[in-house]
Amino acid sequence: MEYVTFLMDLGFDESKIEGHMNDLKLRVESFDKKDAMYAAMMMHERDISKRRCSECHQINWNDTMIASQGSNYSCIIITENVKDYPQSDSLQVMTPEEIMKSDIC
Repeated sequence: MEYVTFLMDLGFDESKIEGHMNDLKLRVESFDKKDAMYAAMMMHERDISKRRCSECHQINWNDTMIASQGSNYSCIIITENVKDYPQSDSLQVMTPEEIMKSDIC
């Protein structure tokens, strides 16, 4: 969701986005009821003061929704805004720099 928005901001249209994601072999998973329940649980478990973005003060639902899928699909979320993601034993969030320095790559 965030990546596609980024591509749209760069001027990519739907067909160019689809081609780009196919080239990178990126797969978009559906956000289903299980993901929604897990996202709600993750948000509920966060301290109330950490539920809102420190910059825009909106509730961090987009990051929590992404985090719920990261947990459900056992993948690493790579982002510059690590602090906006809820902490969870089943979720691994790293910056691009951290991933490049790790032995994962």
